[in-house]
Order: sequence, then C-alpha cells, then structure tokens
Amino acid sequence: PLHHRPEHCLVGTNGHAVVDDVNAACQAWAGSRACAVEYVLKGNNALTEHYSAMRADVERPDDLRTHFNTALFERLCKAERVVVCGQALSHCVAFTMRDLVERWPNKQLQKLVLLTDCASPVGGFDDAARTFVEEMTAAGVTVTTSGQLEWSGAGKSAGAAGTGASPAVVISPMPAERPGHHDLPEVLGPETEARAKKPRKTSPTR
Repeated sequence: PLHHRPEHCLVGTNGHAVVDDVNAACQAWAGSRACAVEYVLKGNNALTEHYSAMRADVERPDDLRTHFNTALFERLCKAERVVVCGQALSHCVAFTMRDLVERWPNKQLQKLVLLTDCASPVGGFDDAARTFVEEMTAAGVTVTTSGQLEWSGAGKSAGAAGTGASPAVVISPMPAERPGHHDLPEVLGPETEARAKKPRKTSPTR
C-alpha cells in the first residue's frame, strides 16, 4: 500500500500560505504587469498521491483533477522559459520536472530551467535529488542557480496582459491538501520510496 506523510499545507492554515518574500515578489510582478498570478492547486484527491504539479502519481478515471494538466502544459509551452523551483527537490520538484521533460519538445528542453539553490531534498533522499539533477542535466534542461540565472531577460520579454508577450514562468510545487513538505518525517511506502529514487522513463525523441 501507498503510505502518505503527515498532513500539512492544508487549505486555511498557515502552511498553505505563500511565504512572505515570495508573495511580495509575486504581487510586485502582478502589479507591474496589471495581471494576476495564477496558482495551481494539487493534491485534492485523498485516494492518490500528487507530488507533481502536472498530474497525480496514479490518475483516477473518476477525477480529472488527477490527470495530466494539459491546459497548463500548453500555456507553459508558450513561455520563453519555464523556471522550476520549490520543495522538495527529491519529490515534488523532481516529479513535476520529469512530467514536463517527458512531453516537452526535445529541441526546446533548454527552455526548462531548474534552480538547484531554490530547492532541497527530503531528509534521507539526497541521493535521489542528486540523481534527478544529473538526469535533468543529461536531458538538456538548463540547470543553474538563482544567482547565475539572467533574470533581466524575463523582465524584458514580459509585457502587460494582452500584449502577447510571453514572460518566464516560475513553478513552485507545493501541495494544497496533501503531504509533501521536506521538513516532515517520512512514512513513505515501498512503492513511493522506490519511485522517488528511480528516474522515470522518458518518451522517445519527438
């Protein structure tokens, strides 16, 4: 059976709120461009784990919210680059990035950016996180840090709503009503633990 970690980041609690510094940056971005930040919730079905921001570990036929978020993916594909960060590097970030890479056009994988200094692994899963970063580097994803990333390019390309400009997109995978925070103790079942430590198979060249 699949075992979940203790519940946290529950809607209506402080754990679900956006960290002050990140929230301030998001609001400043929204105000300067006269548009709203889009928040995508995940983990709303208690019958399946939902590490990835794109889909649940096991997609349920009776709940489309657990299926791959095609609409979100199509919007991300229109951005000049997609910057991925958050918690945890060994789970939510890794599963999100692998779902993106699996479907992303191979010749454009450099548009996917992984910020390694803005994420950290779940305790005991350092090797899984290291393997994930190596996997992304080998795949052609841009693996860098927040200090090395040229943010000015995103600012120049990002216009006000309705201009047609494609700003950089930042995804910070964070559960809404499910476990997933890297500071909580692990009570993972064998299937989930194995999945976290084993890279996903990617699709053939597209």
